Amino acid sequence: MRHEASKISRIIDELNSYYLNKGAKKINISIEELEDQYKIFFEVCCIECSEEELDELRDMLNESRQPEVEAYYWTLTSEPSDTENSELSLIGMMIDRAEIAYEGSKLVLRLYRNKIS
Repeated sequence: MRHEASKISRIIDELNSYYLNKGAKKINISIEELEDQYKIFFEVCCIECSEEELDELRDMLNESRQPEVEAYYWTLTSEPSDTENSELSLIGMMIDRAEIAYEGSKLVLRLYRNKIS
């Protein structure tokens, strides 16, 4: 469980840093542990996103979860990288599903991470 909590914390930290660097003025974060999964909810206010950026975000966060890759690479988040999008791709490999909605200047992310026995 300790590693699971650390992984979820890294996911949150990466997204939080990413959106603060993008100029977000307000970020609400909620984590819910259910019997079979974790739900991570992000509400990012006062941010501009183009359709192209939203499509790219959907693609990166909805990559297939890769537990074998995740076991090694989750410790590398928050490390300097060549592109800011590489961390988002890694987050996509650490979650099972992402739902993204954008209206006005508010972005809502719902991330789902299934528990693996």
